[in-house]
Amino acid sequence: MKANRLFLCVLPLATLSTPALAQNLNSNQIEQSIGYVNDLQNTDGGFRPAATDNESDLGAMSSALRAIKYLHPRARPRNRDALPEFVAKCYHPATGGFSSKPGREPDVRSTAMGLMVMAELKMDMKERGPAITRYFAENAKTMPDFYIAAAALNAAELPPP
Repeated sequence: MKANRLFLCVLPLATLSTPALAQNLNSNQIEQSIGYVNDLQNTDGGFRPAATDNESDLGAMSSALRAIKYLHPRARPRNRDALPEFVAKCYHPATGGFSSKPGREPDVRSTAMGLMVMAELKMDMKERGPAITRYFAENAKTMPDFYIAAAALNAAELPPP
């Protein structure tokens, strides 16, 4: 029993005393990483979640755009002109929501991803912003829904409902 107490006291000290250091990437590694992320872009403008997937996904697009941005401030997606087209295919004007893939039903998470992609691409919010805010007000029912909706609205600089 005393050994267990000693272990429980020493473990936090051991983990806190060894700092986790992130390794800086060299320029070649950054270039390879950006190339890998860009290789995930499909011809429809969207990004697939992994090299083994075929379909573009709005959540993967959000992650890919952020990865490219954080890897190098001047890096750009290969087919930047097609990005807004994919976003538009996922938007449902009747509800104000986004689906994760074209032709699917919208949900709160996908709508948040769509709004964050719009903000990242600096797309105009005048037309879709009020409808998206209304979608969140009508469909966000759980705490995780509220959190992701609030994060997306904040990223897009839209007022919460």
